[in-house]
Amino acid sequence: MHRSPIYFLLSSALGANAKTFLKAISAYPQLSNFTVFAKANTAILPFSADAPLTVLVPDDNVFANNKQTYGVEVTSLPPTDLAPLFSYHLLVGALGGSNFTNPKIGSADRSSGQVLFVSSASSSGAKLRVRQGGSGTNPVKSGLDASVNMTIVNDGAFDGGNFHILDGILTLPASCSKTVRNSKLTALDNALNRTGIWPTLDHAQNITCLGPNNNAFSSAGNADSTLNVSALTNALLFHTIAQPLNSSFLTDGMEFTTLSINTVRVFIKGKDIYFNNAKVVDANLLANNGLMHVLDSVMLPLDQVNPSSSPTSSKPSPTGSATAAASSTGAAVIGVIKASGWSLLGILGAVVVWM
Repeated sequence: MHRSPIYFLLSSALGANAKTFLKAISAYPQLSNFTVFAKANTAILPFSADAPLTVLVPDDNVFANNKQTYGVEVTSLPPTDLAPLFSYHLLVGALGGSNFTNPKIGSADRSSGQVLFVSSASSSGAKLRVRQGGSGTNPVKSGLDASVNMTIVNDGAFDGGNFHILDGILTLPASCSKTVRNSKLTALDNALNRTGIWPTLDHAQNITCLGPNNNAFSSAGNADSTLNVSALTNALLFHTIAQPLNSSFLTDGMEFTTLSINTVRVFIKGKDIYFNNAKVVDANLLANNGLMHVLDSVMLPLDQVNPSSSPTSSKPSPTGSATAAASSTGAAVIGVIKASGWSLLGILGAVVVWM
C-alpha cells in the first residue's frame, strides 16, 4: 500500500529522540490553533527528511482576527482551497535565522509563480522581537502587496525542516491585472486596456513590469489616454522585462533588455533603486507570473539619462517622455512580439533561477 511522505515523517520516527513537526509546534502555546488544524490535515503538509522544508506558521491571533474580520474560520475552508494556501507557507530547505540576514525570494512551488519576498530585519528597520526562542522579526511580502511579520524561531528545528511564526496569513499571488488594480494604478490599467495587452501579459511567465504610478502618467501628459495605441503599446513594452528581477538581485550598473529591445540600466543611490531616470517607490509587488516595481516616473530611454548626474536630474517633460519611450524602437518590433505570442518570454523564463 502506498504511503505519503507525511505518513513516514509522522510514524517512522517513533524513538525517544524523534521530533516531528507536530511535536515541535505543540511546545508553543501561541500556535495551538494551527496545531489542532495540522493534526486534522496532515495530508496537506508534505514533509520528507529527504526534502526539508521551512513552515511559516500563523499564530493564534491570526485565526481570531480572521474570524472577527470575515466571520469565518480559516480552517473551515474546503481542502481544495486550504491545500494551495498552506503550501504557500512552505519554503524550500530547512532555513534558520542566518538564512534571512539578507532579503530573499522563496517558496515551495516557484514553478507556478507562487513566490514570496522576505526582507531582512536590518534592511527594513524592523525592531527585533524575542518570542520563546525567537531572535528577530522579518517583514514578508506576499501577493497583492500584502505584508506580515515573521518571527525567527531559533529552536524551531524538527525532523524534516524548521518553522518560524507569522502574525498574519500570506496572500496568494494573483494575476498581473488583479495586482495592478488592487494597487489602484488606474492609469497603468487604462493603458493596458487600451492596447489590449492585458490577456497576453497575464499569461506570460517570469516577467518584471516597471509600472509608472498615476502621478507619473499625469506628469507625462496623461500618456495612457493621449498616445495613440501603437505608440502606447511600444511604451508599455519598454517598461516590461522578460526576467523576474526582485530588488535583492539588483546591483548598481546592471543592464537589461526590455521587450521593446531597448536597454534599461539600474542605478542604486543609497537605499533607492532607479531604472534609468525612474525611482522605484514600491518594490516587489508579486504576481503569479512575475513581479512589478512601481515607478515615480515614466522611463526615458537610457541615452536621454545623464550618466554624470543622479537619475532624478533627468526628469521627463510632460510632452516628451512618453513619446520618447514610445518612439525608442520601431513598430516592427511590436508586430514581431505580438505575432510570436511573446515567445521570447518562454525562452528566457526557462533559464531563470530565483534567488
